[in-house]
Amino acid sequence: MKNNVLKFINLVLNGFQEKRGKASLYCFTNNIIPQIAVETVKAFRNKHADEKVLIIAPMEYRKNIQLELHAANIYVGVTIMTENFIISKYAYKYPLTILIGVNDNLPIIQKLTRESKFTLCILTKNIMDKVFIEKCSEYENSKNALLSILSNFECLKKINSKSKVLIKANLVSALPPEKGATTNYLLLSFLVEYLKNKGAKVVIGDSPGGQYNKSHLDHIYKITKMNETGAELNYNFNIKNTLNNKALFLKNFDYTSYIDDFDFKINFCKLKTHAMMKMSASVKNLYGTIPGLIKSEYHYRFPNHDDFANMLIDLNEYFKFDLNIVDAIIGMEGNGPTMGKPKKIGSIIASTNPYALDYICAKVINLNPNLVNTIVQSEKRGLFNHNEITLNEDINKFITKDFELIENAIDIKFYNHSLVGNVMSKVFENKPYCDKNSCIKCQKCKNICPKKAITMEKGYPVIDREKCIKCYCCQEFCPVGAMRVKTNILNKILNRRFK
Repeated sequence: MKNNVLKFINLVLNGFQEKRGKASLYCFTNNIIPQIAVETVKAFRNKHADEKVLIIAPMEYRKNIQLELHAANIYVGVTIMTENFIISKYAYKYPLTILIGVNDNLPIIQKLTRESKFTLCILTKNIMDKVFIEKCSEYENSKNALLSILSNFECLKKINSKSKVLIKANLVSALPPEKGATTNYLLLSFLVEYLKNKGAKVVIGDSPGGQYNKSHLDHIYKITKMNETGAELNYNFNIKNTLNNKALFLKNFDYTSYIDDFDFKINFCKLKTHAMMKMSASVKNLYGTIPGLIKSEYHYRFPNHDDFANMLIDLNEYFKFDLNIVDAIIGMEGNGPTMGKPKKIGSIIASTNPYALDYICAKVINLNPNLVNTIVQSEKRGLFNHNEITLNEDINKFITKDFELIENAIDIKFYNHSLVGNVMSKVFENKPYCDKNSCIKCQKCKNICPKKAITMEKGYPVIDREKCIKCYCCQEFCPVGAMRVKTNILNKILNRRFK
């Protein structure tokens, strides 16, 4: 391993031009990072004996880096700083800057990269995959738990009186806080207070399903008590189209343009079951960047559940929110994400990595992460490694073992195209269905269906199974929970087996 690293470092240094250069190294093992830093310094000094070096690293690495430097008889010419103590006019005098586990999207880091002669970024995914969790049993006394969570994040220290901060809440529908479907207004109010004490301008926004306009959002803001959070509420309803060539699936899309108005973005979601994606938490919450009724179009574009998950991941990668927080004090179990039952989970969870965060969320509600499409697909794309996640507490103290999962944890497909394979797929797949005893004949399911697979007969919805893509929009937006997920007996047995 060391020989490969040395070879890489020498290639980097040979490739640096006289004016400036930049290279990146991904490192998945924490304990060799100080060695990498020192080997880089030694290799650089062999070519530039009198040049100084700046190392920017988290506090946890400073001591070990200093020990490695002293072991290599390097005592002068190397300065070690943390991300928060970079002094711009001082830092840029260094010909070589080594960034260790630092978010290179930060403006200060981008400026440093532009103005330093040479920059080596050692990107440590396991550093970025830290997840923090705190116990909290009720919203009224959640302030201290939230502040404890926030104290772990260096990125928040850059917020000041010039900052404009967006809190993207989960405001899926006009449901009161006690239903457990939306980010709780009290928890939001404590975050708003924290940010405003730093002098920041704070705005809460979301684009729920339905019309994306003032009257619809006003109603949702009122019912969810967003007007009691102390934040400004978003009333910019402009829509922007973008082309994202870096995306794997969602290369061209429309989004709510107000997101571009902020220099710091917080994704504050709710932990819930979800009929299509199995769980709604951090990654799923950014579907709220797609304007109201346009969401149905994207369900139509991505009917396959893995493709839909990848579309959500593309959104997360495009917007790159600075911090992700999960309201898991009271979550939603059963027929989520809108018509399930409120369930005490008793936690606040946060991370800068939404994928690692969702993995922990799945564990907390006793859901196998391998059954959550967004978790599986994001790990396949190398956006996190579940073996590299570090949690500040023992996960077993936070698991809610009696959490009622929605009954579609396994959706079995037979991928051969034989008649038997097609029949077996139909037998095992889950389906939305209508409970006529609860249905109020409002036709909302018919109007929301992206495939127009629902017609009304004698006032009740009838689903065309050939057209249905199982996006569960009908189930999510049914105002009385009459639309539910139907699982056959064989699938129920397998769900219990693999839960």
